[in-house]
Amino acid sequence: MPAVVAVPAPAPGPGNWTGAPSAVLDEREGLVVAYRTRTAAGRGGAVVVARSDDGERLVPVAVLGKERFGAASLERPAIVRAGRDRWRLYVCAATPAGKHWRIDALDAADLAGLADAPARTVFAGDARTGVKDPVIRRAGRGWQAWVCCHPLDVPGEEDRMTTAYATGPDGLRWTWRGTALAPRPGAWDARGSRLTTIFADGRAAYDGRATKEENWRERTGLAAPDGRPGVFAAIGAAPVTDVRYLDAVALPDGGQRLYYEARRPDGSHELRTELISVRRDPALPPYRLNTWISRHETSRERHRRPRRVRSEAMFREPLVDGHGRAIGDVRVSVTDRCNFRCQYCMPAEGLAWLERDSILTFEEIERIVGLLASMGVGDVRLTGGEPLVRRDFPRLAAMLAAVDGVRDLSVTTNGYLLERDAEALGAALKGLGAR
Repeated sequence: MPAVVAVPAPAPGPGNWTGAPSAVLDEREGLVVAYRTRTAAGRGGAVVVARSDDGERLVPVAVLGKERFGAASLERPAIVRAGRDRWRLYVCAATPAGKHWRIDALDAADLAGLADAPARTVFAGDARTGVKDPVIRRAGRGWQAWVCCHPLDVPGEEDRMTTAYATGPDGLRWTWRGTALAPRPGAWDARGSRLTTIFADGRAAYDGRATKEENWRERTGLAAPDGRPGVFAAIGAAPVTDVRYLDAVALPDGGQRLYYEARRPDGSHELRTELISVRRDPALPPYRLNTWISRHETSRERHRRPRRVRSEAMFREPLVDGHGRAIGDVRVSVTDRCNFRCQYCMPAEGLAWLERDSILTFEEIERIVGLLASMGVGDVRLTGGEPLVRRDFPRLAAMLAAVDGVRDLSVTTNGYLLERDAEALGAALKGLGAR
């Protein structure tokens, strides 16, 4: 679907911006979007909370001016449903006459109540670091936050940015867990990397730029989980699109609603939205996030990207454990049989082998791995018994290597049949991190 201007720029010309959206789908309110407005004369003057029935026409229900926070400017908010009868808004406030930023939280029973709700500081930053532009998610019994951090140690260089990860029990008390996404020296994102959303397939979008002069002209790149809780690694050598503050909302039909801040030719910024829909015609391929990315990528970067098979469940919430930690790996037993009879493993009387119809087919294994990959589980280990005794095992490896979201594919084997299958496995796994 073509992009639609959800909220226009407040005025023509540089410095007049509408954008930095945070969006959530709610069963009662529909699509809820919080965004920042800015004027050339007054910097980030207000945060607006709006709702929409169709995702395109936003109806403001609360406006929060920078004066009530004693702030020189406001930046990207984050809106979260904190409970069945409670909304929470995170607001970024700039300290007057300085470069420091903090993040406050406001709770209210309804969206309109956020306009007058009391604020409490939940990320204070410190003398060395300004904090802003959070991505906040509820995960199981806990909360997760990805926060843009600006080092303040070098005067005049405060535009540098990196993303840090934090967790907490209630969204108000937080524990820092370390760097989640860092700039890459010599790359297009060498000056800064600011995570802006996490897609339901486990990948993330982030804003990046190469130089100080590109401040406020960030572009969007993609990142993938690197296996550590909350930590991401950039994908590709170039950005995928020339917008910033991209956020994505998964829709019940499998589609997605995207919101982002886009620059106009006159230098102003506007808030745009796009619907990434699921095509109902079986003769047409699904129009999903990868299609949108491909449409925005340069031809050179598209040529570099390896061909992948899209998961049928492209946009699911990341899989987490009871402590809110992301689950990134899975072990799949492809057979219960083995060509060895080791004493520590095989009893002297033998084992009752599973019937053929009790063992997953290759297609069923591919389906399960695809569903897990869509939730951020990208490291797959194939085991047995002895996996290489499974007939046509290299074909299964090739099928799983082509699943979108699988980053690493490994095999636990006694090695006896590797000489027979090494060439076929090598061909199947070419281009994928495999062990």
